[in-house]
Amino acid sequence: MGIKMHKRGYIITDKSQRTNLERVYAAGDITGGVRQIVVACAEGAIAATSAYDDLRKNKSKGIK
Repeated sequence: MGIKMHKRGYIITDKSQRTNLERVYAAGDITGGVRQIVVACAEGAIAATSAYDDLRKNKSKGIK
C-alpha cells in the first residue's frame, strides 16, 4: 500500500491520526505509544473527526 511504518512495525500518523496516504487514518495499538483502551478510543475519535473534516473539505471542492 505504501503506508509509512516505524522500524518497530507501527503505522506512522500525525497529530490528527492521518497517515501518509490520503484518506487513510490509523488509531490505537497499531500506531504505537501507550497501549490502553482509553488512548485507543481517544485516537479513534480524533481519526473520525479528521476524516469528517477531510470529507467536508473535499465536498466543498466538488470531490467525491
